[in-house]
Amino acid sequence: MLLKLLFLLLLSTAAIAAGKVIFVKGEFSGLKLDAKTKSATLLKAGDKILPGRSYYTQDLSHAVVKLPDGAWLRIGSDTKFELQKEKDHFVLYLRTGTLRVMFAQNLQKGKTKSLVVRTEDAWIETAGAKFTMTYMPIFEHTSIYVDKGLVQVSPVNDRVSKVPTSVHGGEYSEFVKSEGIPREAKDMSEKQLLMLKTLLFAQLKKTDD
Repeated sequence: MLLKLLFLLLLSTAAIAAGKVIFVKGEFSGLKLDAKTKSATLLKAGDKILPGRSYYTQDLSHAVVKLPDGAWLRIGSDTKFELQKEKDHFVLYLRTGTLRVMFAQNLQKGKTKSLVVRTEDAWIETAGAKFTMTYMPIFEHTSIYVDKGLVQVSPVNDRVSKVPTSVHGGEYSEFVKSEGIPREAKDMSEKQLLMLKTLLFAQLKKTDD
């Protein structure tokens, strides 16, 4: 009986440690993945982000979530994701939409070694970067722009065998499932960078990082 109580306590603690909502504009909702009834709960600042749930924003809505290790996630409009805690890192499944990871360099001083963001097809890992990514499932297309730091991009199915594509600050890369491997990271001209930021950040509220 005592062991069972300790086990339940550990599960409860893990759930509490998944993340916290810092800011919401519009509608940001959570839904249990194994729920018998698909009744979503509207979230507000101060609410917890729990594993085993799907989170999504509505049109013209966005939210900011903070992870326990110091990383901040800015969730764009019409975006859906799930967050899971692995042994020594978080895995954020971006199902569709736009996500910006801020201050992930704090991960080096935190409790986890890295933050992993994955889509259905691409695996993005960083131990210290600030970047924006989008995923369009209908086109099986993942795009990523790195402001600062370094991220590694790999195809999910060949993550072990393939050498990941490194994307540094100021570079941009894409992964299209039909191509098999991420495109080579490229430096952006000032004009290209302005156009890219306009596209990538269109769903995100402009704030000072």
